[in-house]
This record gives sequence, C-alpha cells and structure tokens, in this order.
Amino acid sequence: MSYRGNRIQKRNRIAYLDQLKAISILLVIIAHVCYYYIPGHINGSEVATFYDIICKVSIPLFMMVSGVLILGRKSDFINFVKLRFPRMLIPFFSWWIIFIVLALVTGNYVRTASVYHVSFITYIFKMLLGEPQYLGHFWFVWLMLSIYLVAPIINKWITKSSFDEVGIFLIIWFITCIFTTFHLPYINIDLRYFAGPLGYFILGYYLHNKRSFILENKWIWPIVFIAVTIIRLTLPSNNILTAGTSDNSLYYNILIVFQAVSFFLTIKNFNYDSRTLSNKNNFFTTGFFSFAIISLSSNVYGIYLGHMLYYELLTPLFLINNFWLMIPLSGIFILLLTWATMLVFNEIPILRALTGRIRYKNTR
Repeated sequence: MSYRGNRIQKRNRIAYLDQLKAISILLVIIAHVCYYYIPGHINGSEVATFYDIICKVSIPLFMMVSGVLILGRKSDFINFVKLRFPRMLIPFFSWWIIFIVLALVTGNYVRTASVYHVSFITYIFKMLLGEPQYLGHFWFVWLMLSIYLVAPIINKWITKSSFDEVGIFLIIWFITCIFTTFHLPYINIDLRYFAGPLGYFILGYYLHNKRSFILENKWIWPIVFIAVTIIRLTLPSNNILTAGTSDNSLYYNILIVFQAVSFFLTIKNFNYDSRTLSNKNNFFTTGFFSFAIISLSSNVYGIYLGHMLYYELLTPLFLINNFWLMIPLSGIFILLLTWATMLVFNEIPILRALTGRIRYKNTR
C-alpha cells in the first residue's frame, strides 16, 4: 500500500501520539542497551548513564499515550476487556514461550539457574513475571494490564468529572511524586502508591484535552525539557548506581514527571491543533515520514515484546569504540531489525499474533 493512498489508516489517527509511541520505543531499546554497559563496563558506563537519564521518559510517555487513547470514550467493562486483553495476552504468552526456547537453546537457563539456584519451573515463572535477572522488560506488560483492569472505572469518573476535578487529582499526585523524590529529614512519608502509574494515565488524557495558553505554547516546553534534563544530569544522585536501577518507583521522581510532561507537550504542540482537533500539516504529519511513523507505532507492542531477542543476541557484538555513537546506533539497529520482523510476521497469518495487531470483529 502506498503512503499516499493510506487514507483509511490515517483518517482518525492523531499524528503526535504515533510519534510519541515511535520515539518511546526507540528510547526503551536504547535504555536497555545502556543497562548492558552500566553495571560493569567502566569505559562506557558514564555515557550509558547520560543516555539512560534521557530515556527514562519512555515508560511515562507510553502510559500517557494510553490515557489519551482510552479515557473519555464510551465503553463498558466487558467489551473493553474483550477488546484489550486478548490483544495484550496472546502476544505476551507467545513471546514468553519463544524466550523459554531461546533460553534453553543458548544455555542462558543453565547459567542463570546455576547462579540463582532455581528450578526450571521457577525460572520460567520469574521470566513471566518480568523479574530483572530473567526477562526484565515483561514487568511493563503487567503494569499495563493492571491499569486496563481499572481503566473502565476510571473512565466513568473521568466522563462525569470536570477538568478542574481531574486537575485536583493530578495536583495530589504531583505532591506524592515530590515526597517520592525528596527524602525530607524527620518526615518519613511514602505516598508513591497513592496513584502510581494511574497518575500518568490520567495526566495524558488531561494534557491532550485541556485548553490552556501555557499548555499550548510550543516554545516553553522544549526549554523546560532541556532545563530539567540538565538538572538531572548534574545532580550527584544521577550516578552509575542510580541511573540503571530497576526500582520502578524512579518513574515517579518529580523531575522525570516534568521531563515526560514537557516532552509530551513539545511533540503535541508542534504537530496537533487543539482548536480544530486535527493534525497540523507539516513534514512530520504527511507523506512517507508519516506513513513510516504509523507503521512503527502500529507494531510498537510486538516490537517491545520481541526486541529483547535481538538485544540478547547482538548487543555483545557491537564493538564500536565510541560509546557516544555505539549506544544510540545499537538501539536504532535493534529497533529497525525488530520492526522489519514485525512487518514480516504481519504477512504470515500464523505469526501475526506475535505483533499485537490482532483484528477483531465489531462488537457494537
């Protein structure tokens, strides 16, 4: 299908959301490449830490985009579950089986089991749960499944609430993020579980729909993103030990929240007109570039699940001495290879489920 003739596919798409998904999956893969170098590769650890600090916005952006796409729409719980859960679970379990086979073939199971003294059943169960030493990236699937379980309930509240009421919730959530970020002396308050990922989920919906001069100013937010990123890069806490931590509460650091908000609004304001609720006509929303972004965005779930296949096999082989080039180029190469794999899978009916692009009958 030519990109000029792809009108049906593009008709109801919001270009900046596709762009955010495409950028986020690249950042996720680059972050995973960083984790390969942070623990013990001294020559590349500082560079990896730099990239990891920037890439931390990827997971919040995914949650915010999901909030835009899901909240504020008419949907009952049963139909929502019937639509969303098969699309997530079928590729999820399929890739789990593939990674089990890969672990047996490559000997990774034997090596890991000897270090952590686990049985085969325990090993594959920990892979399923997404524990860091086994198959770490699966944790995000469980996060999204938990959000989807409560999404219909949150959606009913959203549709019956004013933007001011939603804003009050977000203010409270911001406060919990401040307490998560700064450990104040004599005040031992841990509020990170007040809303957790639901904050990003609702925040995406709010930023997409709320009309405001400040929120719609396309020059403020790039400056905010650069400023906050510089702050994170210069803080003493952003060292080799903390940048690569697997503690997912790090995503509720208030600085990462501002990074995610400013990046989200930067992409939105340059590519979306909130007054007409339509895409702006520019290089990033038209032509071949737009078609490529839509293709990448449509396959993003399969790419997320499957990219670790190439990561495990190829990352040790990237031997460019310049880490500033090697880390992003490795991420781009793994992304392109996984994307190409998804495009092939989409053409083979028996493998299409691995991409996450499962077609459903209209349930109306």
